[in-house]
Amino acid sequence: MSFIVCAALTVPLTVFRYDASGLFTSSEGEIEMSCIRIMLILIFEPICSFYEIPASAMRGLGYSAVPAAETVIDTCLFRIVWIFTVFKAVGTLQSLYVVFPITWVVTSAAVLISYFIIRRKVFAE
Repeated sequence: MSFIVCAALTVPLTVFRYDASGLFTSSEGEIEMSCIRIMLILIFEPICSFYEIPASAMRGLGYSAVPAAETVIDTCLFRIVWIFTVFKAVGTLQSLYVVFPITWVVTSAAVLISYFIIRRKVFAE
């Protein structure tokens, strides 16, 4: 449900990205940069549902350290490493923005795996 609602909000913004960006500025350069961000980050925002909801469920089951650690490592640390390696080498706005959906996918995979392991453990007891 979270994925669907998030997608329902982001898809129209993506389709009408120039008009939406134009609500905040009239500068063509700023609108273009905004549209790049929308296409590389916002369109993939629904992916966050795949780690936010299982992470919240783990917290509810009493395992708050697991999703916290995975978020710090898979999202924060990965992005810092990305900035000092890939972004430093390429140096474009696109090379900076593309790390967001990459870390969402990596974090989602890690959190989902942990969630199913913890769920099996908790409900087996």
